[in-house]
Amino acid sequence: MTSSDDTAVPSYPDLLRLDGRGIIVVGAGQGIGRQTAHALSQAGARVFCIDNEPALASEIAAEVGGVAHVADARDRSSVDAAVAAAQAEFGRLDGLVDIVGMARYVTLLETSDDDFDWTFGMVLRHAFLFSQAAGRLMAGSGGGSMVFVASVSGITSAPRHAAYGAAKAGLMSWVRTLAVELGPNGVRANAVDLEVRGREGPQAERGEHAARARGHADGHRVGDLVLVQRPVLVRHRADVGGRRRRRVEVPLSVGVLMDPTPFLCGNAFAGNDKVPYPRASIHDTFRLPFDTWMQAQLPATVRLEIAGDAREIEIAYQTETEDLGYRGDGAGRTFALWRFLKPVSEEKAVLGEGRARLSMGSDTDHRAIVYLPEGMRPRVLDVTPIGGSIESAEPRKKWVCYGDSIAEGWIASAPAMAWPAIVAREHALDVVNMGYAGSARGEIVTAEHIAGLPADVISITHGTNCWTRIPHSVEQMRANTDAFLNVVRQGHPQTPILVASPIIRPDGEETANKLGATLGDLRAAMEDAVRARIDAGDTALQLIEGLPLVAPEQLGDGIHPNDDGHIALARALGPVLQEMAA
Repeated sequence: MTSSDDTAVPSYPDLLRLDGRGIIVVGAGQGIGRQTAHALSQAGARVFCIDNEPALASEIAAEVGGVAHVADARDRSSVDAAVAAAQAEFGRLDGLVDIVGMARYVTLLETSDDDFDWTFGMVLRHAFLFSQAAGRLMAGSGGGSMVFVASVSGITSAPRHAAYGAAKAGLMSWVRTLAVELGPNGVRANAVDLEVRGREGPQAERGEHAARARGHADGHRVGDLVLVQRPVLVRHRADVGGRRRRRVEVPLSVGVLMDPTPFLCGNAFAGNDKVPYPRASIHDTFRLPFDTWMQAQLPATVRLEIAGDAREIEIAYQTETEDLGYRGDGAGRTFALWRFLKPVSEEKAVLGEGRARLSMGSDTDHRAIVYLPEGMRPRVLDVTPIGGSIESAEPRKKWVCYGDSIAEGWIASAPAMAWPAIVAREHALDVVNMGYAGSARGEIVTAEHIAGLPADVISITHGTNCWTRIPHSVEQMRANTDAFLNVVRQGHPQTPILVASPIIRPDGEETANKLGATLGDLRAAMEDAVRARIDAGDTALQLIEGLPLVAPEQLGDGIHPNDDGHIALARALGPVLQEMAA
């Protein structure tokens, strides 16, 4: 049987050519705008490259053989002059692509007049001005095409998106009316809705832009137009425990503000506006001891893990305090980027909102790990690659690390020098640090939290606080250790667990607490409880005696390890944890 259809088949690639067409790209200097300029140029178009930064406009124009023009897209006279210049350059205007937008994350009730006006200016006003200026020329000269970047925020709702969502909805309505009114004159108008695939609920919207209300503190001047793009495709990967882990599949290009969520590691519990990276469940604050919850609000060993070939990254952030307490700068005052065993770059954080620019170094064989200024209680707002692209690093074996101030990092010189951070770097583990300074006594609520987390290996290293903060007797220590392990085992019946008893503390080894137990007594009780479980058949449980792990001279304040002490702990425990997790 043969087809009776003898309709001519055109050359479809030729139909997609734009040879000789004159097209304006607004926001052409970086991100989506830069890629658009290249795509149009490769299709044969002549590109009029508009950006508010002269250097960026000149750079992209040189790359595509186009024309550079500097303009403020929110100023009518500047927009009218830009469109007139494009018309004069090309003789006619065939197309316009407008890729400008930025958001401030503010709740509806906290949205100020300035927030509202600023958002509508950044999202809608430039589309209003360019569509009028370009539309008049296109409608009077036989037609053309205009494309604007919309957002799923315009058709869905999410917390802290009120003004932005309203502005994007307005943009969509504006473009629909533009198409209806100018269609008879041969002018097409479309809005492209960028979306994240593979996420659900309000968090899906977070990928589109991670900018918060920074005013001018982040270095952007009045009239700056920041290009924003969401991750293009997100792939779900199953990790231990059957949970899903998000990984950005398509690297995002230079200059694009990116949602930091895919890069964040160590933040196993859901946060909120007040506590972005809690290390315990915010739903159990009424069950946890007050001191435990206070320490759980500090983002110990929460970090960014990044792959890619970017030359630098820029991190927008907000910090809450400069009071670093007893630990001082060791609690974390900088953003510090490491590659495997080596520090690469570091920048001091400021109080409030700021931006940190870090070199990514040249060792692209290993992921970049960025340790946060933990003591300043930071929130990462967005991450921008410079000179290349970035993507989230491949998932690693999950390690849940429970302990006291020593696991939290006291008194290492920086977050990167805490023994859990060292072990995670050297042995390729994804650590969730549940070290609670002064407040880790084997609380059953914490055991429940550990039981509910995915884990390939678990370590338990508390004990000192049972001698000092809340005195335990020997019998109490033995029973509580067994109970804690019982509850953890309910969620992890076969997961390897390493228990390390307390390290040396010279002032406590032979000094009895209020219940008559020395630290040496409590250490022995903890070890006895673990050995009893091993003897009873728990083959996935292992004990390391803590007393010899750190020498007295490695205690910087007589209680906590200095850097040498943290390294000693890492050398002793790291290989065991790696083997257990394998």
